Amino acid sequence: MFRNTTKLCIFFLLFTVTYQVLSSAKPKFLLIPQTSTKVDVPKNSSVLIKYKVTNQTTFTRTLTMIPIAGIRQITTGQGVCANPFTLTPNSSCVLHLDALGSTLPPNGVHQGPVVCKVKTGNYPDPFLCSQAAANNQLNVTLINQPLPTSSIATIVNFASRTVSICIANKDSGLLESCTNTDPFSTEIAVLTISKDGKYAYLSGGESKSVTVCNHDVSDGALSNCKINQLNFGSIFGIALNPGNTKLYLGAEPVVVCDRNQTSGVFSGCKPAGPTISKPVGIAFNDSFTKAYIGVLEENSDAGTEVAVCNVNQNTGMLFNCTFIPGFNGPAGIVLNIAKSKAYIANAGNDFTGNQISVCDIQPTGLLSNCTRIGGLVSPIYIALNPQATKAYVSNFNADFVSVCDILGNGNLANCIQAGNGFNKPAGISIN
Repeated sequence: MFRNTTKLCIFFLLFTVTYQVLSSAKPKFLLIPQTSTKVDVPKNSSVLIKYKVTNQTTFTRTLTMIPIAGIRQITTGQGVCANPFTLTPNSSCVLHLDALGSTLPPNGVHQGPVVCKVKTGNYPDPFLCSQAAANNQLNVTLINQPLPTSSIATIVNFASRTVSICIANKDSGLLESCTNTDPFSTEIAVLTISKDGKYAYLSGGESKSVTVCNHDVSDGALSNCKINQLNFGSIFGIALNPGNTKLYLGAEPVVVCDRNQTSGVFSGCKPAGPTISKPVGIAFNDSFTKAYIGVLEENSDAGTEVAVCNVNQNTGMLFNCTFIPGFNGPAGIVLNIAKSKAYIANAGNDFTGNQISVCDIQPTGLLSNCTRIGGLVSPIYIALNPQATKAYVSNFNADFVSVCDILGNGNLANCIQAGNGFNKPAGISIN
């Protein structure tokens, strides 16, 4: 035991000395993130981070990752790097790293991962190692506040202009003990809740307004609601940026507003850039450099594209949008915690769709490898629970909300009714 510990200590000393030399040259083993590397992990949860590892040498190499406290390497699955793993020249595998809140050091992890050639005795060779570029290294922060054992589901009933507030069971995913608010005076279809849970923003339809309510994080109750009339088109999408400093509205065009994080008040609303026909779902990556927008309609027919736009992080303006085809009236959009998957509700023409698209998010931010999950009834909006184990889907032309399991690979399965008795359920949030 003492001998093994001594060898590891010698390795880390040698690595510290030699890496500065190696990092200045072309890396022997290229590590490119496939998910966001900047993540917050609660004590009772975990986040999956992925890197594509490519052998850029002209020799077949057997490699290993240097262990990191609080980071568990997952070694099973198609295309996943084992431990150790062997790569022929120019071949790749995907390193799956599970950041475990229960074992992370208090200060988190803010470097690595480091991949090295394996030498005799299954020890890393400190003279042949590479790690991710500085801006792609692990940046994992431990959050002391644990995730709750149950969540609050907030669901807009479009037909009755009410909001249902339910308990979302963490284990079963079922919606329980639902109550309804009094009807709102204006039409509502969508909602979003601030990251701190203090404010709810509701909008939708022909009301051309946004209602801001105080939101009670303990029971989901809405109070002190104030209507803000706007001079834009009908609004069927609403979202806050990751920093909660911008409020976006799915009008024509998409609208961006400044938001005061203390008071919850928004102001300075203006078109965010290019005109997008019937923008509905709006989602962002963690770094606030990409926006994903569902194009519900095109020339009165069901839209077929999702817009992926660059975002100016300072102004919030959208630009250089790429339109990804292959959808059927794409409406609500949500990204998984790792930002490696996008879930898109295909509402269909006149809300006759019955599928959700599950797409990979490439390092460029574009969508690919989209597959569809069926069994829904006019799915329109999607939300994930805080544990990122369940996806909730509002079925607009039915009276129920579906819940699906999120598998380890990010795919959806086992979609069932989570609760019924809703009245054209639309916008949904799980907090």
